[in-house]
Amino acid sequence: MQSEEETLEQTTSATNEEMTNRVDTDTIDTEENVTNKDYENLGPKPKRKKKLAVWSDFIEMKNADGVMKISCIHSKADKTKDGLLQTQLGFVSSSVDPTACPSLYVGTFDMEKMKELVAHWIMMHEHPFSIVEEDRFNLMQRRGMPEWRGMTRNTAKTYYINVYESEKKKLKSLLKNKRVLNFVHIPPPRRGLQIANAIWRCLEDWGIESKIHTISVDNASANDSTIENLKIYVRNKRRLLCEGRLFHVRCCVHILNLIAQDGLYEIKQIVDVIRDSVEYVRRSDARLKIFSEIVKQLNLPEKKLVDDCRTRWNSTYEMLAAAIKFKDAFPRFANRELYYDICPSAEDWTKAEKVCSVLELFWTAMHIVSGSDYPTSNLFLNEVSRVKVLLDKKAQENDIFIRDMVAKMKSKFDKYRGDSNLLMSIAAILDPMCKLRALEFCFPRLYSSENVERQIAIV
Repeated sequence: MQSEEETLEQTTSATNEEMTNRVDTDTIDTEENVTNKDYENLGPKPKRKKKLAVWSDFIEMKNADGVMKISCIHSKADKTKDGLLQTQLGFVSSSVDPTACPSLYVGTFDMEKMKELVAHWIMMHEHPFSIVEEDRFNLMQRRGMPEWRGMTRNTAKTYYINVYESEKKKLKSLLKNKRVLNFVHIPPPRRGLQIANAIWRCLEDWGIESKIHTISVDNASANDSTIENLKIYVRNKRRLLCEGRLFHVRCCVHILNLIAQDGLYEIKQIVDVIRDSVEYVRRSDARLKIFSEIVKQLNLPEKKLVDDCRTRWNSTYEMLAAAIKFKDAFPRFANRELYYDICPSAEDWTKAEKVCSVLELFWTAMHIVSGSDYPTSNLFLNEVSRVKVLLDKKAQENDIFIRDMVAKMKSKFDKYRGDSNLLMSIAAILDPMCKLRALEFCFPRLYSSENVERQIAIV
């Protein structure tokens, strides 16, 4: 029995092993046949349909290398980076709606900064220092800033002074190259000593008291005493140049103004008549239109009548010079305008022309020496000598009116010119285009022939 069963098991095992080998062989043959033959005849694999909605925003495209890429149809950016790294790209900040609520700022509380701001607030609104001790003020501060610890009036005063000094330094830095340093209120009596003390305090405040060499003033009565007191203060700091002879310099423009005003004073009534005539024409558009028609009929230059400032002689000169060009139009305007009864006479126009012929040089010299875009100190001597030549020439004319007017102007010119000649001469010599030739040219005009050499030797 055992031998029969063993024989049956062996037969069954052999049969199963043979069938397995046959199936494996068939499978290998089938795969080889499909791989080598059937795959060659198969077409491209059918693409699956893109069902997602997102594919409507993308397209398939090949790049330069023939590789299939997916690209967004809404993007305007370049498809290549052009050699830029991400860290080198500039990002544009997003636009912010100004009406929207800004994001919250998370910062730290600075009590020192708050005290400075309170000092600014007290200064701007002129509050008393005791306001920082009021209960409602501290309650308001604690509601907005729970870290607020409060401050006393003495602390507020200390910060107030610190803020003042800080702002003062900023203002000095801003104005350090400006011509105007300070405006000082001097209570009465405004005598020379009080004015000198106020000026000296200003100089000390700016730290320039040891750098002052000259001071220019006008002809006010207290100025002589002011200068003498300032000389004493400066001598205590350092030695003055030329023993103080250059310290007091009279303003050249102011001297020219005084002399020109003397000339205008000789025709004060005529100036008033011409000024009133100009104002009468310019006050009404209808009258100005009539006057313009007359100007066109007479073929006069199309200039404009100008008003003047009564306290400035150069403005009055410009008004007279413009009105003289229309002197023939005013009589005709008087014939057409019934209420115009202040027309200047022919004699008035003649005197006005003579005065303007003298003042023209003063007007030109004043604009030259008062310029702000170029150095002017080297120009004073030449302009003063030109004025002297003009006055000497007009003083020799036969016209009594001009001769009397010029005599008064020469008297004031001789009174002031000697005090500033030394400084003007030094400035002219330092001009590399003039040097000593400036004295040789200008001094014969200013002094008599026997006095020229002595004045040059002094310089």
